[in-house]
Amino acid sequence: LIFLLLLCLCQKQYWKPVMIGTGLSLVFSLFRLLPAAITFFGYKNEFISGFPSVSVFWNALTSVGGGAVLSLGLGNDFSVWWWELDHYIGVIGVVVLVYFGIFLRLKEKNSWGINDYRVLNIPMLILAILSFGSIYEIFTLIPIPFISVERVPARFLIIPLLILLVISCIWMQQMFNRLSANWGVMCIALTGILIEGFLFMEHSAGWQIKVWEAKLSGLGVTMDTELSSWAKSVEGLYIPVVQISYLMSLIALVAFVAGTIYFKRKSREKEA
Repeated sequence: LIFLLLLCLCQKQYWKPVMIGTGLSLVFSLFRLLPAAITFFGYKNEFISGFPSVSVFWNALTSVGGGAVLSLGLGNDFSVWWWELDHYIGVIGVVVLVYFGIFLRLKEKNSWGINDYRVLNIPMLILAILSFGSIYEIFTLIPIPFISVERVPARFLIIPLLILLVISCIWMQQMFNRLSANWGVMCIALTGILIEGFLFMEHSAGWQIKVWEAKLSGLGVTMDTELSSWAKSVEGLYIPVVQISYLMSLIALVAFVAGTIYFKRKSREKEA
């Protein structure tokens, strides 16, 4: 939602579709939002931090064994666990992202006859900046529902990262289409895919539940969190609220699909 708001601020013509899409997504997600809303009503998360430094940011993108750090002490009795920071794509992934998703796209712009998605640049950049340090903490002081729920804004990076990866794939494919198919190009591409795949498998193996259970138990860490008095008082309402909100989301989804089919048929009848 923050990304969409930033997009609207940069491109005013997107306000209507974004507001419609946001409204529908909120209605469809009621079964997730309402139970959380009653459980955490009036509760404010203690803000921790985003990426504390550029070096940690680089390791989060490229270090297979970054999880060995386990946690980074940030003072004031706070520490951020590595699983909050890890956005591993590997060095090859970073190179592909920077070259195709940023450099080549900005250099060629629309000269290749494809969209350069420049309207996404500023929202992606701002969201990436907000993922560092305590910049986002200022916004958590604003009295808006759910805005203070995110206490580790490093998670914001996943949005610009995924968008850039998709854009990188589009531009990389365009470049391959312009290259003559030869064994050299094919071997380089295949080698890169195999190396990246192997590193992803190694990274994934390091995040198995049994591995982390052993690490955390060895440190005497417990993940138990004491419930607030409010959460305890509404505990009996939780399941009914889940059921009711799930039904509301389901009805809204069915109504949306039915409405879409109905208006499409009406449109075809008019054209006929």
